[in-house]
Amino acid sequence: MSRTLLVIDDNQSVRESLRFLLLRRGYHVLAAADGPEALDLAAQHTVDGAMVDVNMPGMSGIEVCRILHERAAADGRRIAVWMMTGARSPEVLRQAREAGALELLGKPFDIPSLYRRIECQFAPAIDARATCAAS
Repeated sequence: MSRTLLVIDDNQSVRESLRFLLLRRGYHVLAAADGPEALDLAAQHTVDGAMVDVNMPGMSGIEVCRILHERAAADGRRIAVWMMTGARSPEVLRQAREAGALELLGKPFDIPSLYRRIECQFAPAIDARATCAAS
């Protein structure tokens, strides 16, 4: 079963790179340059996960994460959200967690680690999840 992932980043090269990498792994990928565009796409498609840049003009990634979780919960679903930033700080990590993010990923990405994090989240078996938690 192909999962749908939403990539949200105001930096076009980051957005296109992530889109390409995730397509290569068999995911259906939607991409948005900002929060409002992302929320429109999420309203039109069932999204299983999202990679959201923390710092975007207009609407912060933290707010986008919060809204994605609220909408998924209202539909009786869950959504996996990974926040992305080039400037990690304890305060941003706290805000991301409070908004429901699984992790705060630093840019630039370690590609094998990124794949592992995403694939472990969607692993169908409990044993696979346990293996992922150990790695």
